Amino acid sequence: MDKLLSLLTLQRQAQEAATRNQLMHIISNESRKLVPYRQCVVWSKESWGGITLDKISGNATLDANSQYALDLKKTIAAQKFSTREIVEIKKTESLPALTLAPIITAQDGLLGGLCLETETPLTEVEKELLKELALSYAPSMALFAVRGSGGLWRSLSSLAVERKYILLLLCVLALFPTRLTITAPVEIVPEDAEIITAPFNGIVKSVEVTAGEGVTSGDTLVVMDNTSLKADAELAGQDLKIFESQLSKAHREALSAPDKRSDLGILEAERKEKEIKLHYANEMQGKSAITAKRDGVAIYTDKTALEGQPVQAGDVLMRIADPEKYELLIRIPVGALVPFDRNAPVSFFLGVNPTRSYDANISSIGYEASPDEDGLLTYKVRAKMTEDKKLRIGWQGTAHIKGGWTILAYAVLRRPILSLRQMTGI
Repeated sequence: MDKLLSLLTLQRQAQEAATRNQLMHIISNESRKLVPYRQCVVWSKESWGGITLDKISGNATLDANSQYALDLKKTIAAQKFSTREIVEIKKTESLPALTLAPIITAQDGLLGGLCLETETPLTEVEKELLKELALSYAPSMALFAVRGSGGLWRSLSSLAVERKYILLLLCVLALFPTRLTITAPVEIVPEDAEIITAPFNGIVKSVEVTAGEGVTSGDTLVVMDNTSLKADAELAGQDLKIFESQLSKAHREALSAPDKRSDLGILEAERKEKEIKLHYANEMQGKSAITAKRDGVAIYTDKTALEGQPVQAGDVLMRIADPEKYELLIRIPVGALVPFDRNAPVSFFLGVNPTRSYDANISSIGYEASPDEDGLLTYKVRAKMTEDKKLRIGWQGTAHIKGGWTILAYAVLRRPILSLRQMTGI
């Protein structure tokens, strides 16, 4: 008698459920009053044939992309629920023993079902009760399925009645004039900065200034390791001394043997060559300490990224710039480029203050694309601010460049058309 009352109570609760989510909660949690289980998962069959796990008992949340959920959906999809019979699944490596109760109606077919994890296998009586319970849930589940599709159908029907007005509105919007816009990264960069490069191949011994520190002309910035240069200078000096003693001997011999005077010119040329090598070695040794040629601020990434690192001659080590003189560097990806000229309006905002926008005027436009540090080909556009604002070199943000006028339909469909032509080659 208690089981019958519980069945009727659950049936009434399912019929009185105000939302589909409330119905799923009743099925997954209240069914325990009639059939004992450790965990219940309620699933539904989609119109395209897939399986959706709607609800799990308790307060647990089921991750649809978890291995358990994927294996459970695969197991349910493999069953042929032609009747309302209970299906028992044996335990596997990834899933425990399961009991499946399909929810079926004669008019709609398979709507979904219950998936139970039980401590012990269900008895025959409990299976019959579970079958009746699934039969009681079927009308309510079918009703919400009809309501969902019916609401969508009514919305589409309502739109169809006024389709002439909607089409007219779409045509007006498609022909609405607008401007093509480029959105690209922007960075505050120094204007007319002194570029400090490595004078020769070697290793950076030490960096004498910190990033952002002010320097004056003549201050030491970077010291290169000159161990090999000292050795080269010493060897060149010794080689020159030995050769000079040999040349002096040749001069003395030429006094008594005039036929050897013809060799003195060759020896003098070799001596001059060795003097040049010694001079060059001493000169390069003097360049091991790199100094600033102007006042400004040292701009580079990090001291630890330079010290102890091997560099090639010409590698950029840092820049010395006036913090009051800066400009904008806008990097436009090749795919985002639209026609524009130097009179195009430019606005930008910075990441440090995204609520504030600034205006700028284009000063130069890169003629061809060049690769950035990350390998992306971009067109470089430089611009100067229209107002005097204190910005910091190195700040980054997003710039908007307005191109020519067009219609809204082309502005919206430009990227899809470009992607389609790139994929198809048309």
